[in-house]
Amino acid sequence: MHKTKFGISVGLLGAIICTLTLFVGIEWYVLAIMGYVLITEQNEWLKRFIVKILIIISIVWLLDAGFDIISNFLSWLNSIFNSSLKFPWSINNKIMDIITIAKNVILLFMAISAFNQKHIKIAPIDKIINKNV
Repeated sequence: MHKTKFGISVGLLGAIICTLTLFVGIEWYVLAIMGYVLITEQNEWLKRFIVKILIIISIVWLLDAGFDIISNFLSWLNSIFNSSLKFPWSINNKIMDIITIAKNVILLFMAISAFNQKHIKIAPIDKIINKNV
């Protein structure tokens, strides 16, 4: 079992970071821990694990921003043309709720699998990680 510079196992540190991300979100101290791990730790599994968490969170943020842009654009068109084009908020909220639930389930399974230093395979994200890490 590989140990980190913190003196705990690599899997435990991965599970802690994943659980912090799940329950707290990406706060400055979570990013600081992730940055420290990416810079100082030598374990490739842990680095790939951290990058996968960051990619999942980034995808959710981009989807949320995309829905906001569409909604704001339709509101802008609405004000210019004095029409009734509206982004259906109930659909927007439901889609984001489903995406958030999926993110939370993925992070929960990742935290559980981290104890055994295993990956949850998500092909598009794994392809990005393999290309860049």
